[in-house]
Amino acid sequence: FTGIPLCVSISTMAQKSRVISANNLLESENYQEAKEAIDLAVINPKTSDWPRTYLVKGLLCQVAFEAGFEKEDEKKTKLYPDQLYLAYNSYEKALELDTKKRIHSSVETQYYELANSFQKLGQRHYLRREYNQALKAFELALKVSESPLISVKIDTSLIYNTAMAAYESKSWDKAVQYLSSLDKDAYSPETSLLLQKAYMAVGDSISGETVLNDGVGKYDYNQTIVLQLVDLYVASNRWEEAFVLMDSAIVHQPDNYYFPWT
Repeated sequence: FTGIPLCVSISTMAQKSRVISANNLLESENYQEAKEAIDLAVINPKTSDWPRTYLVKGLLCQVAFEAGFEKEDEKKTKLYPDQLYLAYNSYEKALELDTKKRIHSSVETQYYELANSFQKLGQRHYLRREYNQALKAFELALKVSESPLISVKIDTSLIYNTAMAAYESKSWDKAVQYLSSLDKDAYSPETSLLLQKAYMAVGDSISGETVLNDGVGKYDYNQTIVLQLVDLYVASNRWEEAFVLMDSAIVHQPDNYYFPWT
Protein backbone atom coordinates (compact mmCIF):
# COMPACT_ATOMS: atom_id res chain seq x y z
CA PHE A 1 0.00 0.00 0.00
CA THR A 2 2.97 2.37 0.30
CA GLY A 3 2.92 2.95 -3.45
CA ILE A 4 -0.64 4.33 -3.56
CA PRO A 5 0.09 7.88 -2.29
CA LEU A 6 2.97 8.14 -4.75
CA CYS A 7 0.70 7.07 -7.63
CA VAL A 8 -1.92 9.60 -6.56
CA SER A 9 0.74 12.31 -6.38
CA ILE A 10 2.10 11.48 -9.83
CA SER A 11 -1.43 11.44 -11.26
CA THR A 12 -2.21 14.81 -9.70
CA MET A 13 1.01 16.31 -11.02
CA ALA A 14 0.21 14.99 -14.49
CA GLN A 15 -3.14 16.75 -14.43
CA LYS A 16 -1.64 19.99 -13.10
CA SER A 17 0.91 19.84 -15.89
CA ARG A 18 -2.03 20.23 -18.29
CA VAL A 19 -2.78 23.61 -16.69
CA ILE A 20 0.88 24.61 -17.04
CA SER A 21 0.78 23.46 -20.66
CA ALA A 22 -2.34 25.56 -21.28
CA ASN A 23 -0.55 28.59 -19.86
CA ASN A 24 2.48 27.98 -22.11
CA LEU A 25 0.22 27.61 -25.16
CA LEU A 26 -1.52 30.84 -24.20
CA GLU A 27 1.79 32.69 -23.97
CA SER A 28 2.73 31.45 -27.45
CA GLU A 29 -0.70 32.59 -28.74
CA ASN A 30 -1.95 29.09 -29.49
CA TYR A 31 -5.32 30.00 -28.06
CA GLN A 32 -7.39 27.10 -29.43
CA GLU A 33 -4.94 24.49 -28.14
CA ALA A 34 -4.77 26.30 -24.81
CA LYS A 35 -8.57 26.18 -24.64
CA GLU A 36 -8.64 22.42 -25.23
CA ALA A 37 -6.10 21.87 -22.46
CA ILE A 38 -7.73 24.13 -19.88
CA ASP A 39 -11.23 22.80 -20.60
CA LEU A 40 -10.00 19.31 -19.74
CA ALA A 41 -8.38 20.61 -16.55
CA VAL A 42 -11.64 22.28 -15.48
CA ILE A 43 -13.58 18.99 -15.63
CA ASN A 44 -10.85 16.78 -14.17
CA PRO A 45 -11.45 16.06 -10.43
CA LYS A 46 -7.74 16.53 -9.66
CA THR A 47 -7.63 20.08 -11.05
CA SER A 48 -11.24 21.23 -10.96
CA ASP A 49 -10.71 22.76 -7.50
CA TRP A 50 -7.22 24.10 -8.11
CA PRO A 51 -7.19 27.93 -8.10
CA ARG A 52 -4.56 28.11 -10.83
CA THR A 53 -6.85 26.25 -13.23
CA TYR A 54 -9.30 29.14 -13.16
CA LEU A 55 -6.56 31.75 -13.17
CA VAL A 56 -5.25 30.32 -16.45
CA LYS A 57 -8.76 30.04 -17.88
CA GLY A 58 -9.38 33.68 -17.00
CA LEU A 59 -6.07 34.67 -18.57
CA LEU A 60 -6.90 32.78 -21.75
CA CYS A 61 -10.30 34.43 -22.06
CA GLN A 62 -8.97 37.90 -21.37
CA VAL A 63 -5.72 37.79 -23.34
CA ALA A 64 -7.29 36.22 -26.42
CA PHE A 65 -10.18 38.67 -26.32
CA GLU A 66 -7.89 41.68 -26.04
CA ALA A 67 -5.66 40.33 -28.83
CA GLY A 68 -8.60 40.10 -31.23
CA PHE A 69 -10.80 42.99 -30.13
CA GLU A 70 -9.53 45.86 -32.31
CA LYS A 71 -9.47 43.76 -35.49
CA GLU A 72 -12.71 41.99 -34.53
CA ASP A 73 -11.00 38.62 -34.92
CA GLU A 74 -13.70 36.21 -33.78
CA LYS A 75 -11.24 33.30 -33.63
CA LYS A 76 -9.78 35.12 -30.64
CA THR A 77 -12.77 36.98 -29.20
CA LYS A 78 -15.24 34.09 -29.41
CA LEU A 79 -13.35 31.14 -28.04
CA TYR A 80 -16.25 31.07 -25.57
CA PRO A 81 -19.65 32.79 -25.52
CA ASP A 82 -19.46 36.07 -23.57
CA GLN A 83 -15.73 35.54 -23.34
CA LEU A 84 -14.77 38.66 -21.39
CA TYR A 85 -17.47 37.95 -18.79
CA LEU A 86 -16.18 34.40 -18.51
CA ALA A 87 -12.72 35.83 -17.80
CA TYR A 88 -14.15 37.76 -14.85
CA ASN A 89 -16.12 34.76 -13.56
CA SER A 90 -13.03 32.55 -13.84
CA TYR A 91 -10.91 35.01 -11.87
CA GLU A 92 -13.60 35.24 -9.20
CA LYS A 93 -13.69 31.43 -8.99
CA ALA A 94 -9.91 31.37 -8.66
CA LEU A 95 -10.07 33.89 -5.81
CA GLU A 96 -12.78 31.88 -4.07
CA LEU A 97 -10.66 28.72 -4.18
CA ASP A 98 -7.40 30.50 -3.31
CA THR A 99 -7.82 30.38 0.47
CA LYS A 100 -4.08 30.91 1.01
CA LYS A 101 -4.07 33.93 -1.31
CA ARG A 102 -1.21 32.66 -3.43
CA ILE A 103 -2.59 33.98 -6.72
CA HIS A 104 -4.44 37.07 -5.52
CA SER A 105 -1.65 39.34 -6.76
CA SER A 106 -1.83 37.76 -10.23
CA VAL A 107 -5.57 38.44 -10.45
CA GLU A 108 -5.03 41.95 -9.14
CA THR A 109 -2.63 42.66 -12.01
CA GLN A 110 -5.21 41.49 -14.55
CA TYR A 111 -8.11 43.45 -13.07
CA TYR A 112 -6.67 46.83 -14.03
CA GLU A 113 -6.67 45.92 -17.71
CA LEU A 114 -9.92 43.96 -17.44
CA ALA A 115 -11.77 47.09 -16.30
CA ASN A 116 -10.44 48.93 -19.36
CA SER A 117 -11.46 46.09 -21.66
CA PHE A 118 -15.03 46.16 -20.36
CA GLN A 119 -15.13 49.92 -20.96
CA LYS A 120 -13.98 49.46 -24.56
CA LEU A 121 -16.55 46.73 -25.07
CA GLY A 122 -19.26 48.97 -23.64
CA GLN A 123 -18.26 51.86 -25.90
CA ARG A 124 -18.41 49.63 -28.97
CA HIS A 125 -21.88 48.38 -28.06
CA TYR A 126 -23.05 51.93 -27.35
CA LEU A 127 -21.83 53.28 -30.71
CA ARG A 128 -23.70 50.44 -32.36
CA ARG A 129 -26.82 51.34 -30.36
CA GLU A 130 -26.71 48.01 -28.57
CA TYR A 131 -27.65 49.74 -25.35
CA ASN A 132 -28.52 46.72 -23.21
CA GLN A 133 -25.17 45.11 -23.99
CA ALA A 134 -23.41 48.44 -23.41
CA LEU A 135 -25.02 48.74 -19.97
CA LYS A 136 -23.95 45.21 -19.09
CA ALA A 137 -20.33 45.90 -20.09
CA PHE A 138 -20.12 49.27 -18.34
CA GLU A 139 -21.56 47.80 -15.15
CA LEU A 140 -18.91 45.06 -15.19
CA ALA A 141 -16.25 47.73 -15.69
CA LEU A 142 -17.58 49.43 -12.56
CA LYS A 143 -17.73 46.14 -10.66
CA VAL A 144 -14.13 45.24 -11.49
CA SER A 145 -12.96 48.77 -10.63
CA GLU A 146 -14.68 48.52 -7.26
CA SER A 147 -13.05 45.18 -6.44
CA PRO A 148 -11.24 45.24 -3.07
CA LEU A 149 -8.23 43.82 -4.91
CA ILE A 150 -7.51 47.10 -6.66
CA SER A 151 -7.63 50.62 -5.32
CA VAL A 152 -8.99 52.51 -8.30
CA LYS A 153 -10.78 55.82 -8.04
CA ILE A 154 -13.88 55.44 -10.18
CA ASP A 155 -13.74 57.70 -13.23
CA THR A 156 -16.92 59.79 -13.39
CA SER A 157 -16.90 59.40 -17.18
CA LEU A 158 -17.44 55.65 -16.65
CA ILE A 159 -20.43 56.36 -14.40
CA TYR A 160 -21.73 58.78 -17.05
CA ASN A 161 -21.36 56.17 -19.80
CA THR A 162 -23.17 53.64 -17.62
CA ALA A 163 -25.93 56.14 -16.91
CA MET A 164 -26.36 56.92 -20.60
CA ALA A 165 -26.49 53.23 -21.53
CA ALA A 166 -29.15 52.71 -18.84
CA TYR A 167 -31.09 55.73 -20.10
CA GLU A 168 -30.96 54.71 -23.76
CA SER A 169 -31.93 51.12 -22.93
CA LYS A 170 -34.85 52.46 -20.88
CA SER A 171 -33.57 50.69 -17.78
CA TRP A 172 -35.11 53.48 -15.75
CA ASP A 173 -34.31 52.32 -12.23
CA LYS A 174 -30.65 51.99 -13.13
CA ALA A 175 -30.75 55.30 -15.00
CA VAL A 176 -32.04 56.97 -11.82
CA GLN A 177 -29.34 55.24 -9.78
CA TYR A 178 -26.39 56.33 -11.92
CA LEU A 179 -27.71 59.78 -12.86
CA SER A 180 -28.43 60.52 -9.19
CA SER A 181 -24.81 59.75 -8.37
CA LEU A 182 -23.65 62.22 -11.01
CA ASP A 183 -26.20 64.87 -10.14
CA LYS A 184 -25.21 64.74 -6.49
CA ASP A 185 -21.74 65.90 -7.58
CA ALA A 186 -23.11 68.52 -10.01
CA TYR A 187 -21.66 66.69 -13.01
CA SER A 188 -23.52 68.73 -15.65
CA PRO A 189 -26.90 70.37 -16.36
CA GLU A 190 -27.61 67.54 -18.79
CA THR A 191 -27.55 64.98 -15.98
CA SER A 192 -30.22 66.94 -14.08
CA LEU A 193 -32.43 67.04 -17.16
CA LEU A 194 -31.98 63.35 -17.90
CA LEU A 195 -32.55 62.45 -14.26
CA GLN A 196 -35.81 64.39 -14.23
CA LYS A 197 -36.99 62.47 -17.31
CA ALA A 198 -35.93 59.17 -15.76
CA TYR A 199 -37.90 59.98 -12.61
CA MET A 200 -40.92 60.80 -14.77
CA ALA A 201 -40.51 57.45 -16.55
CA VAL A 202 -40.76 55.58 -13.23
CA GLY A 203 -43.73 57.68 -12.16
CA ASP A 204 -41.95 59.82 -9.57
CA SER A 205 -42.89 63.33 -10.66
CA ILE A 206 -42.15 64.80 -7.24
CA SER A 207 -38.50 63.75 -7.34
CA GLY A 208 -38.30 64.91 -10.94
CA GLU A 209 -39.48 68.39 -9.98
CA THR A 210 -37.08 68.47 -7.03
CA VAL A 211 -34.17 67.69 -9.35
CA LEU A 212 -35.06 70.64 -11.58
CA ASN A 213 -35.53 72.98 -8.62
CA ASP A 214 -32.14 71.99 -7.25
CA GLY A 215 -30.62 72.30 -10.71
CA VAL A 216 -31.72 75.91 -11.07
CA GLY A 217 -29.50 76.95 -8.18
CA LYS A 218 -26.81 74.32 -8.76
CA TYR A 219 -26.19 75.45 -12.34
CA ASP A 220 -26.79 79.18 -11.92
CA TYR A 221 -30.13 79.38 -13.70
CA ASN A 222 -29.13 77.26 -16.66
CA GLN A 223 -31.52 78.24 -19.43
CA THR A 224 -32.63 74.72 -20.37
CA ILE A 225 -33.31 73.72 -16.76
CA VAL A 226 -35.23 76.93 -16.05
CA LEU A 227 -37.41 76.54 -19.14
CA GLN A 228 -38.03 72.85 -18.42
CA LEU A 229 -39.23 73.75 -14.93
CA VAL A 230 -41.39 76.58 -16.30
CA ASP A 231 -42.98 74.12 -18.73
CA LEU A 232 -43.71 71.81 -15.82
CA TYR A 233 -45.39 74.63 -13.88
CA VAL A 234 -47.42 75.76 -16.90
CA ALA A 235 -48.56 72.21 -17.68
CA SER A 236 -50.05 71.98 -14.19
CA ASN A 237 -51.50 75.55 -14.24
CA ARG A 238 -49.09 76.78 -11.55
CA TRP A 239 -48.78 80.20 -13.15
CA GLU A 240 -47.66 82.13 -10.11
CA GLU A 241 -44.70 79.79 -9.54
CA ALA A 242 -43.79 80.10 -13.21
CA PHE A 243 -43.75 83.93 -13.02
CA VAL A 244 -41.73 83.93 -9.80
CA LEU A 245 -39.15 81.60 -11.38
CA MET A 246 -38.88 83.73 -14.52
CA ASP A 247 -38.51 86.96 -12.53
CA SER A 248 -35.74 85.37 -10.49
CA ALA A 249 -34.03 84.05 -13.64
CA ILE A 250 -34.08 87.54 -15.19
CA VAL A 251 -32.46 89.00 -12.09
CA HIS A 252 -29.71 86.38 -12.13
CA GLN A 253 -29.14 86.58 -15.89
CA PRO A 254 -30.09 90.09 -17.00
CA ASP A 255 -28.37 89.68 -20.38
CA ASN A 256 -30.32 86.57 -21.30
CA TYR A 257 -32.97 87.91 -23.72
CA TYR A 258 -34.82 84.58 -23.80
CA PHE A 259 -36.01 84.84 -20.20
CA PRO A 260 -38.02 88.09 -20.56
CA TRP A 261 -39.34 86.87 -23.94
CA THR A 262 -40.57 83.67 -22.26
